[in-house]
Amino acid sequence: MGFHIGYGQTVDVLGVWAYIPCVILLGLAVGSYVYAKRINARLKSMSLLLALIGVVTLALPVLLALSLTDTGWSLTRGILTVNTGSGTVMVPARDVHSAWVSSRGPWGLSERINGTSAGDLQAGHFLLNNNQHAMVFEYGHGPILAVAGSSHVILLSSPGIKSLPGALHKAAANFVNASAMPVSPPPYGLDLSIGMGILSVIIQGAMSRHFASRLPKQVAIHFGLSGQPNGYSSKKVALWLGPSISFGLGVLGILVSLPAASNIATAGIFAAMECVMVLVFWWMFRMNVHLSSGT
Repeated sequence: MGFHIGYGQTVDVLGVWAYIPCVILLGLAVGSYVYAKRINARLKSMSLLLALIGVVTLALPVLLALSLTDTGWSLTRGILTVNTGSGTVMVPARDVHSAWVSSRGPWGLSERINGTSAGDLQAGHFLLNNNQHAMVFEYGHGPILAVAGSSHVILLSSPGIKSLPGALHKAAANFVNASAMPVSPPPYGLDLSIGMGILSVIIQGAMSRHFASRLPKQVAIHFGLSGQPNGYSSKKVALWLGPSISFGLGVLGILVSLPAASNIATAGIFAAMECVMVLVFWWMFRMNVHLSSGT
C-alpha cells in the first residue's frame, strides 16, 4: 500500500507576486535607458546593469519552484518519506507513532530555520513553540499530523493527510530491510553553492586583472543616480574587493547549504547574489575606465 502527494506547481505555491521584483527592475532598466538616451549617455551602462540584475532576480522564483518539485510525503513499502524541499526524512512505519495536533499552542511554528514559506505552504526545518525541532510540510488548511520516530518531529498537513495514520498502522507490520530504504536526493544545492563560489572568485579575479592597467589610482566605487561618482577607494582595494566579497558569499552559501544539501532554492539565493556582485563590479570597472578616458 502506498500513498503519495507532491507539489511543484509554480502558480499554486508561489503565485505571480514572486516575479514582481524582477519586473520592477526590468522596468527601471527600460526607464533609465530612455532617460539616458535623452539626458546622460553614461546612464546607459547602468540601464544594462539593472536589466541584467532583473534577469538574475527572475531566476530566484524559478529556482524556488524547482526546489519544491516532488515535495510532499509518501508511504511506500512501509517507508514514510517526507521531502520538504530543504531536506528529506525517511522513517520505517514500524518505528513511528502519530497524533493530531493544533497549530495553536506548543505545536505552532515558532521560527523557520531552513525552508520555504510561500502562501499556504510551510516546508522545511522549523523550531516549534515547545522548543522542539520539526521537519514540516504543511500545504493548505487541513488537520496537522505530528509523526515521531526520527531525529526530528515531522509535522504534516496536506490533502489526503487523514488517510496517513491508518496507512502507517497497516504498514507497520510489514518487514522492511535496508535495501528497501529510498536513496537520499543528490546534494544539488551544496554543489551549486560550491561551484558558484569558486566560479565567482575566478571571474572576479580575471576582471580585476583585465581592468588593472586601465583603472585610475583612485577608483570610484559608489555612484549617484545621475551616474556621477560620489565615493572612492585606492586602486589596490578596488581590485581585491570583488574577489573578497565573492569568496565571503561563497563560504556563507556553503555553510547555509550544509544543513539542507539538496535545497536548490537556498543555494540559488547565494548564487544569484554572486552573479549580481560580478555584474556590479564589471559595471563599476567600466564606468571608471570611461571616466578616466573622458568619454
